[in-house]
Amino acid sequence: MQRMARLLLVFTSVAFGTSAATADTIHNWAGAYVGAYAGHEWMRSTHDLSMVGGAQFPTGSHPGQGFVGGANAGYNWQAGRFVVGIEADVGTGSRMDFVHRNGFQAAGSTSISWQTSVRARFGLAFGPVLVYGTAGVGWAKVSGTDGPIAGPFARWDETRQGSVFGGGLQYALTDRWSARAEALFGNYGGRCHKLAPLYPAVISCGGMRSTEARIGVNYRF
Repeated sequence: MQRMARLLLVFTSVAFGTSAATADTIHNWAGAYVGAYAGHEWMRSTHDLSMVGGAQFPTGSHPGQGFVGGANAGYNWQAGRFVVGIEADVGTGSRMDFVHRNGFQAAGSTSISWQTSVRARFGLAFGPVLVYGTAGVGWAKVSGTDGPIAGPFARWDETRQGSVFGGGLQYALTDRWSARAEALFGNYGGRCHKLAPLYPAVISCGGMRSTEARIGVNYRF
């Protein structure tokens, strides 16, 4: 989180320092665009185990992190300083490993193989700078393992749907090319599933939240 804050602070200083000299000229953000991004994701998952119709073993939350990267495309409409648009993206996810030691000696992992979102964007243009917020719906392909510390592990996978929101800054490098830095927060809710066929009497329940810090480039047509 500290790295993300420093990244956005530097980007803000450079962007607004340059835009002050060109405040009378508002960049044209209207139209279709495509882009690519890379960044870092911090993930936190709650992970509880229980016996069917019996004891429960809450294990708290577990952190994970990793590299993310992908592509995005969207369309903007502009009226003066006001910019609204829609954007879709798809990219990689991160992984976490954990060990349960609260009454149930077990271990496991959770990973996001891919994630995608469709979001509305709304912003204000200041010279070559666009300050925007974004919110929409996201999907993530989540897989994991659960079992005794010594193994074997039951494997599972599912596609989860949740909410994604955030904001960022975009800076026009040329009439067509722009760079941006943004932060996105995802909440993919919770799911429960039996660890069959290895452990049919055990139920695994978990929720997942993510925070992404991204930098990227866009090309506007």
